[in-house]
Amino acid sequence: MQPLLETLTRRLLGKTGTVYIIHFDEPFHHARHYVGWTESADVDSRMERHGKGNGSRLMRAVSGEGIQWRIVRVFYNADRHFERWIKEQKQTSTFCPVCSEKPRQVRNG
Repeated sequence: MQPLLETLTRRLLGKTGTVYIIHFDEPFHHARHYVGWTESADVDSRMERHGKGNGSRLMRAVSGEGIQWRIVRVFYNADRHFERWIKEQKQTSTFCPVCSEKPRQVRNG
């Protein structure tokens, strides 16, 4: 059974689709972004599903709190490896054009 699971996982991870980054206008606890993947290039329909609370638990919670959000970056023809790589960087703000527009605070001393 293990070889079957590995084969299915490889097929899912290697499939190309669209990776997207969502920026939250207000932080939700520690989160300021959501990184997602969809098989389709039709990101608008995926965003509609997120807006209705059909999708990830984080997006459902953010929408439930009434926090406004927007899609800020889209990577077409990307696979789930790329989505995972962005998440593993733990620095999604470096990929976010909204965050890069804000001046960074510098501490004196």
